[in-house]
Amino acid sequence: MNQQPHPNEISRESLVSILDIMHRLAAPEAMPELLREIIEVGKVAIVAETGVLWLLDKATGQLVMVVPSSKDPAKLSIGEGWAGKCASGLAISNIHECR
Repeated sequence: MNQQPHPNEISRESLVSILDIMHRLAAPEAMPELLREIIEVGKVAIVAETGVLWLLDKATGQLVMVVPSSKDPAKLSIGEGWAGKCASGLAISNIHECR
């Protein structure tokens, strides 16, 4: 029997890409580019239109948008906006329909 893959199943190619990135995590200087690649692979794996990554700047206590990259990245306080609310509750969020 030839079974169709489940629509939420991650492809072999996506898993291989994720593993490749994980092997390169040993070089901290490559971290910004690796984070961008992880988001891109994740978008393909879950068939998402976009991906955003916010990191906490411990010096300022603010969230800084690192993906997509920008010369002047957006910043939020903990509790501000959707990302700030997720950070205050230590929750991960996937917005299924954001239009």
